[in-house]
Amino acid sequence: MDRKKEDFRKRLLATFQVEAAEHIRVLSSGLLELEKSSTAESHPETLETIFREAHSLKGAARAVNVAAIEAICQSLENVFSSWQRKETVPTAPLFDLLHRATDLLEKILTSLGA
Repeated sequence: MDRKKEDFRKRLLATFQVEAAEHIRVLSSGLLELEKSSTAESHPETLETIFREAHSLKGAARAVNVAAIEAICQSLENVFSSWQRKETVPTAPLFDLLHRATDLLEKILTSLGA
């Protein structure tokens, strides 16, 4: 790969890392907000926000070829979409799993800078 392409790729990845960290932060705080409420239905705007954050992060990950983050975000989208359609309801074990997923997103993101 020539020098210009490599420099561009590095700048693109650095921008992705900053944006991804913000997406993950919003996802985590939205999950905490939903978890504190009795049902996700009491916070439809929060559910919509975290769905959009997962979707945006998935697209950004695809753009920089970070397949692991893209795959996790697709799974998150599936869960949030199911909640929106009232096909499933949030449970404590599911919230635990979702928090572990956001932790994994952070770990993958951190490993990109290594």
